Amino acid sequence: MSSEGGSSLREEIEKAFEVVKERNSQQYDGVLGTLPGWVPEWAKVQFHSYRNRLLDIRGYSPDELRKWITRYSNAFLREGVEHQPLMYPTNYPNGQPIDDYCFENEIGFLSWLECCVRMGEVKGLERLGGGFAALGIQRQKQQIKFAKAHGEELSEERRKEWERWNCEAERLIKTNPHLGRKGGKSELARRIKDNLQLSDSERTIRRRLK
Repeated sequence: MSSEGGSSLREEIEKAFEVVKERNSQQYDGVLGTLPGWVPEWAKVQFHSYRNRLLDIRGYSPDELRKWITRYSNAFLREGVEHQPLMYPTNYPNGQPIDDYCFENEIGFLSWLECCVRMGEVKGLERLGGGFAALGIQRQKQQIKFAKAHGEELSEERRKEWERWNCEAERLIKTNPHLGRKGGKSELARRIKDNLQLSDSERTIRRRLK
């Protein structure tokens, strides 16, 4: 490795170290800060793994991530409040399509851990000892309940949105016939996304074109 390459690598490592140091330097708030000493090591490792992935790879800012943690908590965890349905986004901030399973595990764990810490050491450890699996059962039941109540409404909204995409596709193909030919669907989806200023991925748009 050249000295220039070695220097660049060291700089990247030092930069990453400083980022982590800064994130852990303040009081724990669900996203940033250091967890209390009584939190088990396995939970700390999981916390850092999910938090850093959501910030560094998924593209969330700390404030955005806190909002999702709060939404998840209001949907599944908080006691004494009316639970609200959690509507997942279509894409991560980095533009990649949402993976529902990963989203639930990552956001869900951070929200659940924040709830445990808020309970204090005794009740928090008792909750942590129950494990994340118990939350999964509760979450599944509530998701089914919300899905039944809001599924038809959401499906109709999405159906209307897909119709709008196809209307735009027809308009574009009339003036650009090559977009309707084999191999033109990717460009067609890209233009629809740009013209309608959609947050959905081009892949999702392509799948919904007739």
